[in-house]
Amino acid sequence: MDTNVYISAFAYPQGRLFHLWRKALSGQYKLLVSPAIVNEIASVLRLRFAWDDDRIVARLKLLTKAAEIVCRRPHSRSSRKTMTITASSNAPWTAKLT
Repeated sequence: MDTNVYISAFAYPQGRLFHLWRKALSGQYKLLVSPAIVNEIASVLRLRFAWDDDRIVARLKLLTKAAEIVCRRPHSRSSRKTMTITASSNAPWTAKLT
């Protein structure tokens, strides 16, 4: 799913894309997400939908637990990856793969 699909699912809980999100959470679909998409989702939810930080962090944590984190690191030493999500006054959002 791309950023627009996630945004529609999160911002419009009565819409059909929210139902897709729920099916993915229940394991009917496999979600893939990159750190860049997570950052873009956070930015859009904050700027266009005026979500507060707590609400955004809660949704992003749920997303990163439900999704497989993908990146373009072909020579990574570890196959286990963790997504870290932080918010601060200096930088609105940081999602990085460690």
